Amino acid sequence: MKNSLKLLLICTIFFGCNSCSNHLENVSATLIAPTGTPLFAISPYLHEREAIEETIVDGATPLLSAFTSKSHDLIVAPINLGAQIYQKSKDYQLFETIVWGNLYVASRNPLSSFQDLADQKVTIFGTNQTPDIVIKCLCEYYHISLNIERVDDVTNANAYLLQGVSDYIISAEPSLSKLKEKIPNLFTLDLQEEWKNFSGVASYPQAGIFIKKTRLDDLKGDLNYLKDSIENILNDVDYTVSCAMEQEKLASLGEDTLKNALPNCHIGIEEKQKEAINFYFTKLMDIGLGNTMGGQLPDDDFYCTL
Repeated sequence: MKNSLKLLLICTIFFGCNSCSNHLENVSATLIAPTGTPLFAISPYLHEREAIEETIVDGATPLLSAFTSKSHDLIVAPINLGAQIYQKSKDYQLFETIVWGNLYVASRNPLSSFQDLADQKVTIFGTNQTPDIVIKCLCEYYHISLNIERVDDVTNANAYLLQGVSDYIISAEPSLSKLKEKIPNLFTLDLQEEWKNFSGVASYPQAGIFIKKTRLDDLKGDLNYLKDSIENILNDVDYTVSCAMEQEKLASLGEDTLKNALPNCHIGIEEKQKEAINFYFTKLMDIGLGNTMGGQLPDDDFYCTL
């Protein structure tokens, strides 16, 4: 049980007294989130809010089940998955995008631009998921082709590079920082920066917080508190990492790895999230992947307003 005085002190230092008194409410809620960067992003919130019953999962399948069964009040999920479900059922709205990409090309060979990958064999993970989508869009933008090799997850992609099976892989933070510890001279290319060059707006919207409409009035304080937490996540790296270490799936990476990874996870809030999402979804439709986000741009009611 967390000590309420300690929590008040944390709020006062981290967000300010006014924010704390307005945002902290003893309202119970259920939350489901995937491990990795999305879990990293909400770790301080989960540490501070004892009334939240959390479920941490691997992959998108449990998140899809949560949307369709309406089993959780808050769902942290890929933006395109949430939009896809929204086109079928209006039960959940997007509150905020909190992860703006955590993908990198990794290689023992020097890398200066995405164009260096032309005609190379590249190992990627996630068929028709964010890594696949970003790579397809960038290939179209740069007018290049890659020899794509697919694996199930980022752990397998990292293993292919470690074992010399592949010279180039798509990896993701925070596991990329663990890979850097094993390959000291690793070269990386930030795909978020490549996307910004391509789009002219914010990086691609990767994961966000979805709220069940029927719980919106009850959880407005939590949503504001969670937003403040995301906006301040880099202000105290040691504190953020200490919260993340409470999560078994993150703790296995180690404290030093998490500290190195956090600045490269692109966690934050963007004022122009709608513009960035519309650009991203338009590109999905352009390359024939519109079905991954519902086939059309979501209407204004997709976006939650408090």
